[in-house]
Amino acid sequence: MRLIIGLSLYVSANVGGLMLSGHALKGRSGLSMKDLPDLAEQPAVLAGGLLYVISFLLWLYLLSLDAVTVVYPLAIGCAYTGSILCSFLVLNESITAVKVLGLLLVGAGIVLVSIAR
Repeated sequence: MRLIIGLSLYVSANVGGLMLSGHALKGRSGLSMKDLPDLAEQPAVLAGGLLYVISFLLWLYLLSLDAVTVVYPLAIGCAYTGSILCSFLVLNESITAVKVLGLLLVGAGIVLVSIAR
């Protein structure tokens, strides 16, 4: 169950970040403070912000379930995995055999840390 919550946490954070950065920076060379009101009205930016809030709440929930020495390694592993998968699915980046091997090793580490409590 913790693994599913951890994956949900970092998938929501990664997708939220991609939505925020992808739509906020689309067609712009940079952002300034005067751009913030326009960005706050975009549905993708609002959805990305909501996903960040959800990921924070999931993080607090995970910390209430277990020790930081278990939760943090799980979170970092899920963040790495989620970043690669979201980049592949959302940004159409390529995944090489080395990345797949890395994901499998990180996944094995996540499983080992979660059962070695």
